[in-house]
Amino acid sequence: MSHQFSQGDFVYLPSDTFIYQFGEDTCDWFVSQRKTDKPMYLMFLKENVSNSAYGDIFFEGSVWSVSLEDVYDYEGGAQ
Repeated sequence: MSHQFSQGDFVYLPSDTFIYQFGEDTCDWFVSQRKTDKPMYLMFLKENVSNSAYGDIFFEGSVWSVSLEDVYDYEGGAQ
């Protein structure tokens, strides 16, 4: 599945999606993890530089990462 999100796009995350704040320059471990309690639209920032399976999003004033398999385009269809 190909993900073609651009910086500034709004993307859809379903409820119960895990998001992470990873350690510096790695996706091997995280310093914080959250599970979304409701569906939401968030701003896509960029593909994660450490692991292209993740994308960086803006959530509650901070940069978080999410598996691109869990992210959908703004209309709600899989990208």
